[in-house]
Amino acid sequence: MTESVHTILERWGQTVTLLTAQGEKTAKAIFQPIIQNSETEDGCVHPLGRIDQRRWLYLGQEPLKKGDQVTRQGETFVVRSSHSWRAGEQVILWQALLEREKEAV
Repeated sequence: MTESVHTILERWGQTVTLLTAQGEKTAKAIFQPIIQNSETEDGCVHPLGRIDQRRWLYLGQEPLKKGDQVTRQGETFVVRSSHSWRAGEQVILWQALLEREKEAV
């Protein structure tokens, strides 16, 4: 199953740079704004809901922890929370909630 996730990320993922306690690393990840159903959030309207430009989703095979940084296309984002997805005992994917660095406090 991990090979399938790796193949999807290689084919469809974006190149990101991760800055963690272990150092800097380049990886492939699915990286996109989070779509909200609420009209009270700042953002723009999308057919699936409202896009909140303040919060972003990372899906990748490299682990991230709160406070780590992700850079994509010259913009830096800070990890607010993350967790792993498992198949049995094996971690197959990491999911993280990110905020733009200048908005993260």
